[in-house]
Amino acid sequence: MHQFLRQKEAEVKKQLEKEEKKVTEVMQKNLSLINLRFTESKRNDDILQPALEIDQPDHFLQWWSETGFPQTGAMQTDRGTPSNTQYMSKVNDLIVRTGSFFLGPHETHLQFFVWKEMLGSIKPVPESLTLKDPRSTYLKVSPGGARIRQTDRVTVLYKNFNPGTVSEENFQTGQHYWEIEVGEKPDWTVGIKMDAETQLNAAKSAESEILLHLKHSKGYVLTCDGKDSTLNTRDKPQKIGLYLDCERKQVSFYNADNMSRLAQINYKLMKPCCLTLVPGLYLDGINCDPLTVCSYKFNTGNR
Repeated sequence: MHQFLRQKEAEVKKQLEKEEKKVTEVMQKNLSLINLRFTESKRNDDILQPALEIDQPDHFLQWWSETGFPQTGAMQTDRGTPSNTQYMSKVNDLIVRTGSFFLGPHETHLQFFVWKEMLGSIKPVPESLTLKDPRSTYLKVSPGGARIRQTDRVTVLYKNFNPGTVSEENFQTGQHYWEIEVGEKPDWTVGIKMDAETQLNAAKSAESEILLHLKHSKGYVLTCDGKDSTLNTRDKPQKIGLYLDCERKQVSFYNADNMSRLAQINYKLMKPCCLTLVPGLYLDGINCDPLTVCSYKFNTGNR
């Protein structure tokens, strides 16, 4: 990250130096032209000023014919007429430059530009994974296995049936982070399940799951060791971040919108872990939006 910021600082400095050089060259050119105009004006003054001290008409007429008339003629423009004499301006070809440098959006939106480019340098990023298709008539997993939702129903039977699924991938080492988009869903469950393969055909252990629920009638609830506890939070996250640290046997839940931690739980089982998602009760179609495992793909090409 420091390397990226140093590189970005060097790029902005280089752009500033380029703009400075461009403006300075124009200023130097203007300065040379101003000095030339000043020299010409000084020479004209030296020629014309003595005429003011000539008090003899014949001497003035002689000066005018020999010096004054040719000099003033050289100062006239081609558009001048005997009845409307015009003289050349000494400043028409001088350009006034602004006294400050402007870098465009890199000056007014620098933070956004740097943040956007910084995304391509951030590693690791939230991991992607594939959800298992439970082959249930009540659940639908999207092609690619990134989304799961309740299927549309035409009957009120089993309205409290709340099935879910797990990820195809299992984890027993390392640190892993996922983000799950929950949106405005009023009911859902996100968490970690231990030894999921064994539990498909066996009774569920009280220590086999660590879950965060949003229950439409109870608010946020954390389940661990088979016990529920209410979470007091004013936030209503659109995305839930889930961090699994297999080395420390620790699971953390985050509000991924602002990265504030919602809960942190330690577990004891030495079993492979997988992500588990439950899209929640159907609630007569109110809760039919999917849960989505977010995938981040950044453009890391040359800038």
